[in-house]
Amino acid sequence: MTQTASKTSGIFTEAATKYAAAKASDVITNFGERAAGTAPKKEKDPDDKGFMGTAAEKLGEGAGPVKAAMSGIGGGIKNLFSGKGKTRRPTNIVEDVYVGVPPDQAFAAWVDYEEWAKFSKGITQVNRKKGESEDDQEETDWTAKVFLSRRSWHATTTDFDPPNRIAWQSEGAKGTIEGTVTFTPVGENATMILVVLEYRPKGPIEWIGNRWRAAGRRARLDLKHFRRYVMRTEPEELPEPEDQQDQEEQDRPQEGEQDDLSPSEDSDDSQDHEEPEEAQNGSEDDREPEMAGSGRPARRKRS
Repeated sequence: MTQTASKTSGIFTEAATKYAAAKASDVITNFGERAAGTAPKKEKDPDDKGFMGTAAEKLGEGAGPVKAAMSGIGGGIKNLFSGKGKTRRPTNIVEDVYVGVPPDQAFAAWVDYEEWAKFSKGITQVNRKKGESEDDQEETDWTAKVFLSRRSWHATTTDFDPPNRIAWQSEGAKGTIEGTVTFTPVGENATMILVVLEYRPKGPIEWIGNRWRAAGRRARLDLKHFRRYVMRTEPEELPEPEDQQDQEEQDRPQEGEQDDLSPSEDSDDSQDHEEPEEAQNGSEDDREPEMAGSGRPARRKRS
């Protein structure tokens, strides 16, 4: 038992010694390359001027020393949180909600973007830009109020498969979002809506808010507002699904077809309703003569 433990300890000691020697060799090599000036230089972002560069630029523009120093500090903080030149992993947001309407109706209400400003929190305006052809991607411009400031972003629909799936990409000054929403039928009159978002914030305020999961909580709240909207609104006030709209257009008679309703059909209908006078009153031979002075018909004599 003691021999086995000593062998294991010797193996680990030898491995640790080799690792330390390799790291020491790398450190010495890098130090020598830097001293000789042969070390590979990292590409510097032209927009990253640093504290001294930003402060000098502000002084050249005529700003005071204090203002120039504050601008240099602000630029350094911005570069710290912006992560330029790095491939940052996005924040994954996954939410789901059940609504008590069929998938086609839920999908139609979801893509009616102009109505989002009425029931969601923060969104104030949505402008839709449709392409010239059906193959063109749909684009929308969104404006929202976040605390005391306003945010705006541009969204482009990348996948549109009614009433099953929709995907989009949005780009704004404070972040980017790539999202996908699916609509799955549950029973006869319910739908499960699954939302998957990839959020990449920009700027220190958005970075701090993302650390507190502000974007995920906002997505969850908007889904609850959407469920309230589609379930508390009268069905006739909700947007109609595309299939139903197409069916109504097909069933609707054209102007030429309405004019083709010839008067002959109307005359035929009138002839069907107008019975011959003889059929109404009967033939003269079948009518019984009325007795004079009485309103009763006279009895026929038996032969």
